[in-house]
Amino acid sequence: MPPTWRSTRPSAAAATVSSTRPSPRGIGRRPDAAGHEAGPLAPAAPRTGFRSRRRGARRRGAARGMRITAPIRKRACGFSCASAQTYYRNTDLFPIRLFPFQKYGKYSVYLVIAELLKLKGIPVAKNFFRVLHFTGIDFKFTGYSSTQPNHRSMIALDIATVLFLYQSSLFVGATVFLFARRRRTAASGFGILAAAFLLQGLGGGVAAFGVYAILPRPVWTLGSFTVCLIGQGLLVLGMESLRSGRLHPGWRLLAVYPIPFWIAAWLTDFHMDNTPRSLLFHLNGAVCMILAAQIVNRLWRMESLPSCPPLIAILTINGLSFLFGALVSIFVTDFIPLVAMELFVQILGNFTVAILIYSIATDRAERKLALMAELDSLTGVGNRRWLERMLPQQLQPGDTVFCIDLDHFKQINDRFGHAVGDTVLVAVAATLRNLKRPDDVLARMGGEEFLLFLPNLRPSETQQIAERIREAVEAIPFQHQGNALRATASIGVAQVLRAGEDWTGLVHAADMALYDAKHGGRNRVVVAPSVPQDLIPA
Repeated sequence: MPPTWRSTRPSAAAATVSSTRPSPRGIGRRPDAAGHEAGPLAPAAPRTGFRSRRRGARRRGAARGMRITAPIRKRACGFSCASAQTYYRNTDLFPIRLFPFQKYGKYSVYLVIAELLKLKGIPVAKNFFRVLHFTGIDFKFTGYSSTQPNHRSMIALDIATVLFLYQSSLFVGATVFLFARRRRTAASGFGILAAAFLLQGLGGGVAAFGVYAILPRPVWTLGSFTVCLIGQGLLVLGMESLRSGRLHPGWRLLAVYPIPFWIAAWLTDFHMDNTPRSLLFHLNGAVCMILAAQIVNRLWRMESLPSCPPLIAILTINGLSFLFGALVSIFVTDFIPLVAMELFVQILGNFTVAILIYSIATDRAERKLALMAELDSLTGVGNRRWLERMLPQQLQPGDTVFCIDLDHFKQINDRFGHAVGDTVLVAVAATLRNLKRPDDVLARMGGEEFLLFLPNLRPSETQQIAERIREAVEAIPFQHQGNALRATASIGVAQVLRAGEDWTGLVHAADMALYDAKHGGRNRVVVAPSVPQDLIPA
């Protein structure tokens, strides 16, 4: 809506005083009714004492309602807000008062530029306001005069403006998901989440067109309602796909999900009434947001990603805002302003949800890269770097180390090839992984050697557990071109019996025990002398 002009003409005395002052930066006042230039549009006078006279005239003419123009500084992006505010405060060229500039930001600067162009005879202000109105931003101004010094104009955001911002936030979120999908696998759920945000944004756009009477009411009411329902359902499926890494089979239900609502609309025309349509939309949104929060909670319990708790909080807040909208639809007659407030809360939530979901994917990728750097790519057990991170800093009595080395593994590689040797390593690693306790730490030290750390083990159990491992490795069946293969292992055992021992001494003792097992005939277990022999069963 174009602004309402309510200008005030300066008095004759004021015009006489200001007629000798030059126009700063070429910006001046309109000619008066007689066609004479008043104020800074008059011919320039000598600049001797100009600034002092201008400041004095401003102080003397303030009581008479006179305004003296001040320079407007330009920046690369336009006029600075502070300079423009100084300008219109000291001149009556702008009967519209935009206050404060810091609150309304760039739109105030745009309006100042539009008014300056209009003073130069360029008719752009009307089209300028039309463009703002078409984009969904309605500026409603009231006139300003010197008799109302405390009057402030207001910018009123109606439901169409909120819908425009709502769909913009959804489109931005969809763009984030599409960008993330290009960098991840298709099964990670980003494609579904992008479709969910796009459909909800499309529903908001259809509703905005309906508010401006561009679409018939039966079309935009049922269309926006249906599209938003499907988009909210896709949000739940996308979060489930993000959690599980696969497409949930329930996506097929979305094809028939809107059918009951279409039948109800055909029978009752509920979509023509704002109250039932708003109630169903908000109830469906509340349920979907709570379900999405539950899915993220399950993901948090499984992977403990740092972005999960804030995402749960934002989804819960969005669900509560939807529930608030449903209650408002029931108990408030004129609920459109309150719904606009509720949608404004969700605008902030949409941006945050998109950022946090992308952050979850980033956390997963970083954790996967860290895991790949610490795992042996062939056997899937930890490597030496992972072992150093997992082992405790202080050893306690009962902590035990097994050094396990395969016998004659080089002969297997030389005779049958490295592919068969890799198969043997994978099978042995799987056997050790199945035999170890949940708190035990298994790592491949390199080649055919493995290290197993067993905390809090009684001395009488060391020999029994080591023998069980040796027998399990020997019992692994291997076949190559119809020929049976046999793999055995030698095991060296060392245990902490008193506090104060370090890792270097413990691992060295286990290595020496393994060396004795190799030279003692292989396929046997040797316990380091640190373990009392009277506690080892025969």
